[in-house]
Parts: sequence; structure tokens; C-alpha cells
Amino acid sequence: MPDIEVFDAHFHYGASFGASDPTKFKRDWLDTHEVSGILCCTDLACGHEEFERVNGPLLEMSTQLGRDVLPLLAMVHLNAPQWQEHAKRWFDRYPTLVGIKIHPPVSKYRLSAELLDPLFDFAMERKLCLASHTTPIPGLSSADFHDSLCRRPETTLILYHASPHEQAAYLAEAFANVYVEPSWLGFFPSLFQLTRKLGGWRKLLGGTDGPGWFGAVQGSPYDDLVAVARKHFDGNAEAVADFCGQNVKRLLATLRPK
Repeated sequence: MPDIEVFDAHFHYGASFGASDPTKFKRDWLDTHEVSGILCCTDLACGHEEFERVNGPLLEMSTQLGRDVLPLLAMVHLNAPQWQEHAKRWFDRYPTLVGIKIHPPVSKYRLSAELLDPLFDFAMERKLCLASHTTPIPGLSSADFHDSLCRRPETTLILYHASPHEQAAYLAEAFANVYVEPSWLGFFPSLFQLTRKLGGWRKLLGGTDGPGWFGAVQGSPYDDLVAVARKHFDGNAEAVADFCGQNVKRLLATLRPK
């Protein structure tokens, strides 16, 4: 068990991630105090006919636990004509949903103003955060958010995987509400160095992209997260605490629900 508070800023719910039983989900990660909270992506597209059956246990648990488990409505296909109607239905029904997570490679589209501007408007109207999978490919990278952010600079956006590192670090410095979450496997020294030089460690969020791969790690994955953070922050206790939990908690405090 970690010796500091950890709030996982990138977690997944669903059978394919090994987290489909809400009782086990709570017992393994929250009741053991491995983490104080989880920003958790739902499973399936929001318009999928099985969405509520699969995600209902997570959403109900979030309602009971409050800010310990905050779901992101994941797999919102921006290239689907009725995504806003489907998303609105779940946000109206489940107030603990705090944001939208997109995954352009899986949804099979490239990022563009035509798709992003309506998403940014939808999020700002509801005080939601956005999170996106990023890759170092044109149309799927951090830089592809730049133009829409210039038009809507107050948008809250988390760049999952921080790819490419230079682009993610620049956006976090240039826009007040853009954050970088490299995920456990993306903890490269260059990203930490760039982000600290440009804007400081308060724009960095600690997440795991778990729990699907946790079984491959000996011991606690959250002990490992803290150890890696201490290495990259040269033992700076304040920076480690901010990265491992306090930064994302400050971000989430600005969103619904209060």
C-alpha cells in the first residue's frame, strides 16, 4: 500500500480490463486504501444497446460513493450522428459522470475542428472535463487539439498518454485547463523535464491505464507509481504528492458534482 495518497487519474471499468464486478472493484482498490479515488472510464459506446447493463453497476456505485469513484463517459464516437443525444441521456441520468473520454483510433476518425468544436461546447455547457487517448500520428496527436483550444481556451482537457511529449507539454503550458497524464508505461524522463520547465508539475496527473495489466507487476502497482514519481521528481515530496493525487483532485473539484 502506498505511503501517500494516490488518486488514479486513468482507470478502466469493464470485462476486458478485469474490472467488471463492482464489489471486487471496490474491495480491491478502494477498501484496501491502495487508492483514495479513481477517475474511471466506462465500457462500450454511449449509444450501445448494452451500455446501461454493462456500466450500471459502476454508475450506481459512483452514486453511492460520491467523489471516490468518478466516471468518464468513454468511447463517445464523435463521428456518430447522434452522439450528443446519447451522451446527454446518461449525463442527465447519472450526475456523478464528470466528463467524456474519446479514443479516436478505436472510433476510426481523425481529430478535426468539425468534430472537436461541438464536443468542447457540449463539455463547457455542462462543466465537464474531456480526456483523450493520444498517439504520435497526425490527426491523432496532442497537437491536433490546438486550434479548437484556441477558439475555446477554457475547455478542460486531459491528454492521456501525453503523445507526443513535446506537444502535450506545450499545450499544458499554453492553456490553463489542459493537463498531461502520461500513464504508467509512458513515464519517460523527457516528459517530466519538459513539463516542469514549461509550466511546473501541477499540470501533470498520475494515472495507470489499469487495471488490465496489473497482474504483470509484482507487488502493488500503486507502490510502483509512487516510486517512479519519486525518481522523476528527485524526491521532491510536494511534487510527488501533487502528481500522485492532489493535482487531479483540484481539477475534479471544479467540475460537477459539487
